[in-house]
Amino acid sequence: MVLSYQGPFWGTTDPFCDVSPYTSVAFNTGFGATGCLPIITPTASFGGNFDLQEFTYSFSLTNLSLNEYSVTNYNITNNTNLIDILYLQISESIYVLGDKLSVINAETTALITTIILPGIGLGDSISLKFNTFNNYLYVLTNSYLYVVDPIINSVVNIINLTNQPNSIEVNESNGDVYVTYNNSNSVDIWSYNNFTSTPSETIITTDNTKKMVYNEDENDIYVTQEDDYLIRINDSRIIVASYSISGLYDEIFYEPINSSVYYFDSTGLKNINNGVINTTSVGTSSFNSLIYNHISDTIFVRSEEHTSELQSPDHLVC
Repeated sequence: MVLSYQGPFWGTTDPFCDVSPYTSVAFNTGFGATGCLPIITPTASFGGNFDLQEFTYSFSLTNLSLNEYSVTNYNITNNTNLIDILYLQISESIYVLGDKLSVINAETTALITTIILPGIGLGDSISLKFNTFNNYLYVLTNSYLYVVDPIINSVVNIINLTNQPNSIEVNESNGDVYVTYNNSNSVDIWSYNNFTSTPSETIITTDNTKKMVYNEDENDIYVTQEDDYLIRINDSRIIVASYSISGLYDEIFYEPINSSVYYFDSTGLKNINNGVINTTSVGTSSFNSLIYNHISDTIFVRSEEHTSELQSPDHLVC
């Protein structure tokens, strides 16, 4: 083998198909690491742009088709006061929270097991949150925070809560578990390996704490407060920003493409991006909800009167 240095402009005048450093393996045409001809185009109106010997029509970068849905009703036996549902890839199961925790096979919809939550009262359940840092499922209720292992579908720890909880959030950068309270000006934080009833950190705020959202770009947690303040807590458990917002609603949402945090106040929907507050053209009502569509890069806003479609970051589509 002979190696030689050809200079910094080697190959700049040759056809790029002849000098590509990549080699395609296991594909005969149409799918490789170069842009050389022939380029495979859709073979039908519903076809994909990959080699049909290797891929089906569903593999397409330029074509799409509308999904069709059918509705089936399931009777969740031996569980009442259902309030939350969550799918976990790690166990390929659906978890349904009520007075107990039902575990359903995501493929067959068969009931796998029903997890008893010791000490829980009727209607006490609040929400589910999966911690990707330690792979535990956290179950928030009015009196307890249950830690469930989704691999063995069993409660492994019970954390006593001394105040009335509102919501739970996880900082995915370090596994910290946050809990806010309806009757306390505080945010309790448990580290991913702390399963005791003593929080790893308690942050004192100016009023009762409400809903939270995690900004994955900043690794910060945003918290709404009862006194119309929105605070931002970094992954070092320090309040790094505080926003005074007139008529702040409890609900708060995160939009991942622009890394914006959305909230409602007395005048409408707004967002915070890089510390800057931006106003949208969407109004507010007594009921507000928001969901982000990853396919269309739009935000659907549901109010009491109507549904709006907002194209990121603030252009009203309909």
